Amino acid sequence: MRRSLLCLLLLLPHLAAAQAPREAGRLALVAASQNRWAEADVAAERADPLLRKMVLWLRLQSRQANSTAQEFLAFAENSADWPAMDAIARNAEAVLENDPDDALALRWFTTRPARSVGGAMRHADALARAGRDREATEIARRGWTETPADVTDENLFLQRHAARLTTDQHWARFDRLSYARDFAAAGRLLPYLDATRAQIAQLRLSYASGGDASAGAALAARDAGATLERARALRVAGRDTEAASAFAAGAAAQNNL
Repeated sequence: MRRSLLCLLLLLPHLAAAQAPREAGRLALVAASQNRWAEADVAAERADPLLRKMVLWLRLQSRQANSTAQEFLAFAENSADWPAMDAIARNAEAVLENDPDDALALRWFTTRPARSVGGAMRHADALARAGRDREATEIARRGWTETPADVTDENLFLQRHAARLTTDQHWARFDRLSYARDFAAAGRLLPYLDATRAQIAQLRLSYASGGDASAGAALAARDAGATLERARALRVAGRDTEAASAFAAGAAAQNNL
C-alpha cells in the first residue's frame, strides 16, 4: 500500500504537467471565442502546438484582432490547405493596405490576386514604386474591372490610378456592377463613359429604377444588359407580350452586330 501511494505521489507532477497544456488550450479557445485575442495568444503559448496554430487561424479570420501582415503571409505560405482561407485573404488585404512594406505586399499579391479594389491599389502602388509600371497598369485595370469597392476606396483608387484606366475598363466595371444589380455603384461610373456607352448605361439604370420602358427601345436592343432590364421592366408592368418582343428585338439586333 505504501509503495502504491509513493508511486502515485511520484506521478502527480507528471500528471499535472500533462494537464497544463490542455487547460491552457481550453482557456485559449474560450478567450478566442470572446474575441479576447491578447489573452488567447498568451494562453496558447502554453498549449499544444496544433492548438496554438488553431488560435492563430481563428485570429486571422477576425476583423477585430490586431494581426500583422507578416502573420498573414507566413500562415498563407505554410498552411494554404487550411479552411477559411478566403476570409483570411480578405482580412490580409485590409491589413496590407496600411502596411508600408512593399516587399511584403509583392510577396502576397504575386501569387494571390487582389480580391478588392483596395488590394489592387496596394499591389499597383508597390509595383509602381518598384519601377514595374507596365505591371502596375495591368493590375490597376484588372482590379478596377473585376473587384468590389466602397465609395471611399473607389475615390482613392481614381486619385492614384485614373490615368492608367481607359473607357473600356470603366465600361467593364459598369457592366459587371449593372448585371450584379448594384445600380448605386454602377451609376458612379457614368462620368467616365464615352457618349454612346453613357446613353446605354443611362437606359439600363432608368429601366431598373422604374423609368419609362418604352423609351430608347432601338438603342436598348443593341445591348444585352439594356435588353434584359427593359424586358424585366415590361414584365413587372404586366406587359408580357412587349417584354417578349423586347427580348426578340435584342437577340436580332445583337446577331447583326
